[in-house]
Amino acid sequence: MKDSRVLIGAEGWQHAQWQGGFYPEDLPTDWQLAYYSNEFAVALIPAAYWPQGPVAVTSWVAESSETLRFIAEWPPQWHTPALIEQGCVLLEHLGDRVLGVLVPLSVPTAAIMQAVIERLQTRYRVCLDYGEDIPAPLLTAAGQFNNELVSVCWHGSGDGKILQQGPLALVRIECKGLTLRDVRRVLDACLAAQDPQRYLLVIFAGKPPDVTLMQQAKVMLDMM
Repeated sequence: MKDSRVLIGAEGWQHAQWQGGFYPEDLPTDWQLAYYSNEFAVALIPAAYWPQGPVAVTSWVAESSETLRFIAEWPPQWHTPALIEQGCVLLEHLGDRVLGVLVPLSVPTAAIMQAVIERLQTRYRVCLDYGEDIPAPLLTAAGQFNNELVSVCWHGSGDGKILQQGPLALVRIECKGLTLRDVRRVLDACLAAQDPQRYLLVIFAGKPPDVTLMQQAKVMLDMM
């Protein structure tokens, strides 16, 4: 997997707007992830998917290509001991298919999510998502965690040097208004952060993510 340089994927795969476009019109819902995994190497599991429960999580692994890897977004409300344990059990169903856990943070939630981060980083690669505008105090606070185990998600603005921190170089970019020039800049930043010991991931977000743009990014990457 690490030889793939940059893995391209989407935020979620259960998008009704993809039916009849990316997905064939008659493709059953249960086959969507298998179809997706034939083209893309990684998928972000949105926090909204987790209430589907352990049966669904197990099916995601069973029904997709064994080469597909996952980034799991942690639900912000799961910060009590019981909910942390519940989330960890769900993650276990993904086995070695999970590359890391994305933990959304904000100024109000930074303190209460510390227990979540400390628990997760004992087993998983953790990436903190502060949103598009990362407040300086939160970046300073990130230093309290082991930088070898914790990364910070980049949303595409600035120079992307934040990708050089931690085990995951993770980009989460909104497709709306995104141009091919923007995509090229993101890919350049990822390649600049290359390290044989790190994973480089670009996750396209949107309602829905733009599959055509994702496919163009793969072609562009092959030419770089």
